[in-house]
Amino acid sequence: MSKPSLVDVKRKKEKIHPPSESTATFVRDWLIRHKKDYPYSMWKAWCARLTKLGMKPPQYASFIKYMYVLRRAKLVRRTESPRKQPSKYPNLRPTPPSYYELNPLNIEDEEAWRNPQVAVWGEKMRFGRRRYRRRVMQVTALTRGRPKKPKLVVT
Repeated sequence: MSKPSLVDVKRKKEKIHPPSESTATFVRDWLIRHKKDYPYSMWKAWCARLTKLGMKPPQYASFIKYMYVLRRAKLVRRTESPRKQPSKYPNLRPTPPSYYELNPLNIEDEEAWRNPQVAVWGEKMRFGRRRYRRRVMQVTALTRGRPKKPKLVVT
């Protein structure tokens, strides 16, 4: 029996991800169902859904950054946090969770929900910086990666 090649081993390690919805459309559907909610519970539900599909869930910090992008795109907005009872530790002031709800003006904006980064920062985010410069601005690359080391000539 022959030994598998390195390419075959790499292909086996790669996971083929099933098509899934984007994070933004998940948040929209979640907030339509629940009216308002805080990010931690949305993140837990998103992680459960991705795990069920066999995909790696994002970290909580990444999800919070994404909620910031949705807020900048005016797709969601913060609502009042519920008042908490006075703490028995007055010097420690925990920050109450920020609840989010849908912005009623932009619920139907499919293009913004499909790609909120483009809605916030413009067309550059669709390609990435290098590809945008190459394709749209048609700027040629000055170098092709790292320069080669000069060969030492011993005399």
